[in-house]
Amino acid sequence: MEYKVTVATGTSEYSGTNNYVYITLVGERGESERTVLDNPGLDFCRGAEDDYTVSSAADLGPLILVRLEKQKYWVEDNWFCRYVKVRVPGERCIYTFPCYRWLVGDGVVVELREGTAKKLSDDTLPLEIAHRKSELQERQKVYRWLAWAPGIPKCIDAKSEADLPQDVRFDNEKRSDFVGSLHYALLELSLKKLAIKFGKSWNDLDDFKRIFWKLRSPIAGNNNFYTFSVAAHT
Repeated sequence: MEYKVTVATGTSEYSGTNNYVYITLVGERGESERTVLDNPGLDFCRGAEDDYTVSSAADLGPLILVRLEKQKYWVEDNWFCRYVKVRVPGERCIYTFPCYRWLVGDGVVVELREGTAKKLSDDTLPLEIAHRKSELQERQKVYRWLAWAPGIPKCIDAKSEADLPQDVRFDNEKRSDFVGSLHYALLELSLKKLAIKFGKSWNDLDDFKRIFWKLRSPIAGNNNFYTFSVAAHT
């Protein structure tokens, strides 16, 4: 049997990859061949939706998981996958497997469940139960809380953004926009130092807007950035 597969790559900067990507379809009756996803030309470019064919010697039955694996080609190259869609031969329905995460590192493997929302009690197959358990254990390892001091709410167990998983960091566009806007704001503050020092007190948000009259950011947002900049640098 031949399954038609569509793989969507992220739209932000550096989402694409030149690494090898393999896929395995997992159904109630077995697994497909481990298949390298390789079309003529470039695959997995930023924003692309690439179509492939995955073969199986037998009918896999209802699909449960999609297994993705990334392996280094020349250099290690992270990849952001949005989703995988699978069309089953002879059926009109299309299985959708949301991903929306980074595949980081050589040999990394992720297993994606079909996108229909299910409660714990809805999982009846051993494969579904095992996958839910392993995913929960993995997230507990990655996302940890730290008691910074007695009586203070817990914080994330990381010293800097670099210690966080790739999936929860600022994307490249937002980081560049944030840093650029911050530098622009500091420049405006330095140019208007005398006006700030000898002018009237700030009473409301309109006063902030008059100070940062050049600063506009479609990503960071205008009003939020005014508040952050002043709070962080006064």
